[in-house]
Amino acid sequence: PDAIFGAVMQGLIPLMLGGWAGSMIGSLAPGALGRYDLPLPLTDPPEVCVVAANVTEFAEQWDIPPDEVRYAIALRETTRAAVRSASWVREHLVTLASAFVGAYEVGTGAIEEQLRNLDLGDPESMASLEAFADPDRLLGAMRSERQEPLRAELRRFVTVLEGYADLVVARIGGAVMATHARTDEALRRHRVDRGSAARFVDRLLGLELRRDDYEAGAAFCRGVVERGDGSLDGLNRLWGSVRMVPTAAELDAPGLWLARIDLPD
Repeated sequence: PDAIFGAVMQGLIPLMLGGWAGSMIGSLAPGALGRYDLPLPLTDPPEVCVVAANVTEFAEQWDIPPDEVRYAIALRETTRAAVRSASWVREHLVTLASAFVGAYEVGTGAIEEQLRNLDLGDPESMASLEAFADPDRLLGAMRSERQEPLRAELRRFVTVLEGYADLVVARIGGAVMATHARTDEALRRHRVDRGSAARFVDRLLGLELRRDDYEAGAAFCRGVVERGDGSLDGLNRLWGSVRMVPTAAELDAPGLWLARIDLPD
């Protein structure tokens, strides 16, 4: 009986998680401003897609002229799409995220204990099952040590992608629109506080980034540009191949990255 029960739970938990994931991802649409609101690992060729109704609602919530928000989002989405025009970028995101998800481990011990002690006639006993209706708790219980290096690598890669977009957007937007800084700050806050559904998807795929992560990516990109001639030419070498992705040490010290790729420091 124990072996049968364990086998059933081994199959049931991934199904539960898959159902929650589908529901959570589906619920992201009402708040999405564009295709790359989340740095999801997409394999298809990049294209710019903006959700007009959500953009208008966002502008109203932040009391920003709609045209300014439309411009800022179109600029940010175009930059993100351009970065993903390098096929290896899309492939690397998919590879890392797939490896991270594949490293989840289904530990059924705690759930088995709860179900074995379940008394269908006792309301308090039934209430104890509420813990297993929480996808975040179940997701945390499935984390494994094998995921940690994968999560660190994925997090660093996405940090660089978003840091590059932040730098380009600040350069172009600031030169074109005097109020760009205000609009961009609102979009940055939206990026790190998108609600429980987005946080769950981030955790599921190993894409959890905090504001300081985004700032670290932007600082790296600024550091590379400042050590060059002020143009983006040196920084754009990032998109040559996966070999150009900075290491953890290089992310904190852009000069190390420049030295490694043989650019003048």
